Amino acid sequence: MGETLDTRAAEAPPRPSFLAMYLSRVGLDASLAAAPPSVELLSALMAAQSRAIPFENLDVVLRRPISIHADDVAVKLLSAAPRRGGYCFEQNQLLSSALIALGFVVEPLLCRVRWGKAKDEATPFTHIALRVLLGPNSSESYLVDVGFAGTNSIAPLLLGGGASALPEGTYRALDGATARGYTTLQLDVRGEWRDLYMWRTDEAASPADLAQSNLWSHAAPSARFTNEMFVARVVGDARHYLVNDVYRVRAALDGAAATTEEVVRDTAHLARLLSGVFRLDAPAGVAEAWARTYKRR
Repeated sequence: MGETLDTRAAEAPPRPSFLAMYLSRVGLDASLAAAPPSVELLSALMAAQSRAIPFENLDVVLRRPISIHADDVAVKLLSAAPRRGGYCFEQNQLLSSALIALGFVVEPLLCRVRWGKAKDEATPFTHIALRVLLGPNSSESYLVDVGFAGTNSIAPLLLGGGASALPEGTYRALDGATARGYTTLQLDVRGEWRDLYMWRTDEAASPADLAQSNLWSHAAPSARFTNEMFVARVVGDARHYLVNDVYRVRAALDGAAATTEEVVRDTAHLARLLSGVFRLDAPAGVAEAWARTYKRR
């Protein structure tokens, strides 16, 4: 695919000014920098980042390389101008850096996506989530994910705690439910447990594994995000999506809420959505690439 694999440690300690920049970017008070790790703080960070920093794959649309090194992600996602977001490897790397700076213990998890897949369909590791402890002596761990746009929760899920009611619905994480040695995240959809993704139960992802999966996810011709434009953001309690040339709004976080949609008519309409709804300063060339590749004829 023509890129050098960057295996620099994704969990490298952030720069001293990082935490202040992060809290400002997600709209939280600077005093939280001194707050001890807690479930309440973890929940506040997840919700704030989900609303402030959009999920987007515009660099993939432009066929640009994506670095998930902590410093590179911070520069891209925290800058006041241009305003950018990122996809799962970037979003969860940014949150990981913030959590580590606040005293949480974080383990990255490489995940095989199962949502929308046939039971016998093999899937590669194309998603990252986080396993988070409230400190080095904590006995409780939480699944944390701000990068599975659409069906992830903006709240943490206690691992090993059974089914939990979260803002988007009822979730659970089961060991061995889909495959031996894996834990599967599931969502209750109208009384049926549906698989979202799974990860190796006892294995945290290494920097080399993360780099390889990130490279495949943004550069492989058969990867999802090399074949569609996808932008998403939580606005209040509504979820907004742009998938190619269709703009959808789900009225509430609850997956059962009503959804409206409209076709994006032209590049002017696209520009208004990216800037106004998604708070993005689109890189040069995005409108042209969208019109050429993602707009229906």
